[in-house]
Amino acid sequence: MLEKLNFQRLFFQSGNFVMTLYKTINANPFLRKWLFPMFTVMVYIFLSAARLSGSSIDALSPTKQGLIFGSPKLIRTDEYAVQTPIVLGQAVHHFPTNLVSGLGEHSSIFIWLIPNWSWSTIFRPWLIPELFLGINNGFGASWWMLSLLLVLSIYFLVLNLCNRIDLAIIFSLGLLFSPLLQWWYDNSSAPTAVIAMSVFTLLFYLKALKATSKLKTIIFLILSTWS
Repeated sequence: MLEKLNFQRLFFQSGNFVMTLYKTINANPFLRKWLFPMFTVMVYIFLSAARLSGSSIDALSPTKQGLIFGSPKLIRTDEYAVQTPIVLGQAVHHFPTNLVSGLGEHSSIFIWLIPNWSWSTIFRPWLIPELFLGINNGFGASWWMLSLLLVLSIYFLVLNLCNRIDLAIIFSLGLLFSPLLQWWYDNSSAPTAVIAMSVFTLLFYLKALKATSKLKTIIFLILSTWS
């Protein structure tokens, strides 16, 4: 009987806490706007800190020791047999700007899928974690950063256009989990990167048009050019 009363008390206390939290968020426009982005960033940090990724690289391992959930997608040879090994090779050689592969030596400055220590990497922010965190900690961070950039770009663009938080969340998550982007996803997914950075370009340009000062206009135009 006592356990039943404690459970009921805990249930009602939890319900009161949730309702209080909901009312607090609903009454604060700032929290309503930034709650979803903050939650998204927290999920990104957790996945990166846990060194998780969606790579199918275990398809090359007979023991599958690195596999936590699901199974390697054998059809994704473009990821586990090409892209990821190249990234690992770059890490072994300390991310050089020249890549020796295939038919000869190539400049990795102009191969935008490959992390390297060059000026061009500043325009590919999803590659930066691997440079500073190393391949063990940075691979997962780079893998999920594309998802983070895509979700945030779509969310803030929709919010800027119609000021609807619910639609912004639906559109951002809907595009992230669309078959096209999930099929081609890896730590340098071209479709995801192109869409995310293009949306940021449009978003910053719209922000520049609505800016209330010349300084803000210049800042947003610089960010639009960068993205």
